[in-house]
Amino acid sequence: MGSYFYAGLLGSDCFCYKNPPLAETKLADLYCAVQCPGSPGQACGGMGLANWYVSVYSLDLTIAPPNNGLRTGWFHKGCYVWADADMEMHNIKQVPNAGSAGLCIEACAQDEKDYPQAALYNSVCYCSDAMPQYFQLSVERCNLPCSAPFATEPCGGETSNDEGQYVQYTVY
Repeated sequence: MGSYFYAGLLGSDCFCYKNPPLAETKLADLYCAVQCPGSPGQACGGMGLANWYVSVYSLDLTIAPPNNGLRTGWFHKGCYVWADADMEMHNIKQVPNAGSAGLCIEACAQDEKDYPQAALYNSVCYCSDAMPQYFQLSVERCNLPCSAPFATEPCGGETSNDEGQYVQYTVY
């Protein structure tokens, strides 16, 4: 069945997910005010007029590679799948010859657009004005090494399944 990284709770029912819920569906905590049976004080979802609200809990997917020498204010944000439509919408710029975290971050930060996001896939750097909105994966899924001499750094990953091939980006 595979690994699940998220659990949604509604009363005594538990729902398991491999991918996080979309960020825009997050509601204020007051909507998830039903206490868990046997665990007073812990949220287990809630109910509205026409909706059920699920409290979501997750494993820590942010265990990241060390940020030694990265530009101040930049940090590893995780491993993401970027949808093609998302890449077209968010002003993505490909940067040649910047195939490491440090080089990619510097290229994005020093660009005239001062991009706030840097992503790596197969030693290619991408600068973006927004975080990927598709979904986050565990950092272990971004297991392609960058090219030498940066082979100890992750540069994205690939997944193949019955529905096609997906590209994962290491995002800073």
